[in-house]
Amino acid sequence: MHLGSFPTQLESHLQGAAHVLVAGHMQPDADCLGSLAALGHYLRERDCHTTLYCATPPPPMLRRLPGLHQLSAELPSRCELAFVVDSGDLLHAGLTRERLGELGNPVVVNIDHHQTNTQFGTLNLVLPSAATTEILYHYFRQVGFSLDPDLATALLSGIVGDTGGFQHPNTTPQVLAVAAELTAAGASLPEVVTLVFHDKTVPALRCWGRVLSKLKVNSALGVAVAVLSARDHADLSDPTAATSGLRMVCLDSKTEMRASSS
Repeated sequence: MHLGSFPTQLESHLQGAAHVLVAGHMQPDADCLGSLAALGHYLRERDCHTTLYCATPPPPMLRRLPGLHQLSAELPSRCELAFVVDSGDLLHAGLTRERLGELGNPVVVNIDHHQTNTQFGTLNLVLPSAATTEILYHYFRQVGFSLDPDLATALLSGIVGDTGGFQHPNTTPQVLAVAAELTAAGASLPEVVTLVFHDKTVPALRCWGRVLSKLKVNSALGVAVAVLSARDHADLSDPTAATSGLRMVCLDSKTEMRASSS
């Protein structure tokens, strides 16, 4: 994977940054949180004063990723450099141009893989063919930053999440080769699978039971749909995290959501 002049350009900005912000998108998934953990690890090794930011809390299991104990829902008062990872636009990361202005108008580094990315950064590294964590893996390799078990675990978690446990069409030979190198560097695939996929609480499992009991299959269209009322997830402290793995479409912001398998 060729990153062009991005590593050289980023290095020039990193050298002058006293405080670095790393922001992930709201309702973070494994690729987002793995990217936050990996960049946090890299920046700490460079002795950069760093804030890892996410506006909404992560799933409890993924909170165990190395370094995510430092994750904050509060922005710093000021920073010179702001990474935004795995987010197609600033708003999805809980940021606006006005808020960045309050932080001192930092250089924005946009690292992402969504085709809808708005190229909002001062530096943009947007490669739709790979998970954000895979992009970071290649960046670390090109700048000569060595893998250790913590970094490998963070990167592998994002890749496993983004590929659906190596079941989605984006599971390429290149992805499998990267995953093999990360396991060789100390990441445990069974432990990563547990972190990424085995995160449902008892109330969340009950919610999934309600979804499955209401499921209607349209064989002609190849879709399965269920409709949930507000009562169906009233006992969930975080309905979005509990229904991770479902594609949720809001029909009525007060009463209903439609759930389809993703």
